[in-house]
Amino acid sequence: MNETAVNLKTLWLDGIPLAAAMQIDVVEASEQSVVVAMPVDPNRNHMDSVFGGSLLSLATLAGWGLVHMLLDEPQEFDIVIAEISMKFEKPVYSRTIARCDAPDERTTERFQKNIEKRGRARLRLAVEVFGEVFGNNEIVARCDCSYAAVRKK
Repeated sequence: MNETAVNLKTLWLDGIPLAAAMQIDVVEASEQSVVVAMPVDPNRNHMDSVFGGSLLSLATLAGWGLVHMLLDEPQEFDIVIAEISMKFEKPVYSRTIARCDAPDERTTERFQKNIEKRGRARLRLAVEVFGEVFGNNEIVARCDCSYAAVRKK
C-alpha cells in the first residue's frame, strides 16, 4: 500500500465510524483509480453473504476516494454523494473489492476546471464491485454515483 492509500485509509478510519466497523482497506489510490476492499465477517448478513448495504458503502467510498484524489487540496473541500444507483448482480461470500476508475480525460479536466473557477463541481463515476463466485473473481454489483465537491467556507 503506497503512502497515498495509507493516508486515505487513515482519513476514513478516523472520520467515518462505519468504515472502521466494515474493516475497509485501501488497496490502491491514485488519480487514475481507487480500489478498496473489505472482509466478509463484519459485513455478513443473515444468509452468510455480504450485506447489500456494505456493498453499497464500499462502492460509495471507492468513488468518494477518487474524487478526493482528483482534488489538488482535498482538505479544502466537502465531498458528498449527490446521487447513487446500484445493481446487485450476484451474491458474494468472499472478500469484496470495489474499483473506481477515473472517467475520460475530458470529463476529469472539466471537473477540475469547474473546481478552480467556481469552487465546486459534480462528477459522475462508475464503480464495479468484485467478489469470488464459485472460485472465480467476478463482478457482483455495479454502481453509478454522482458526487459534489464544494470548497469549504
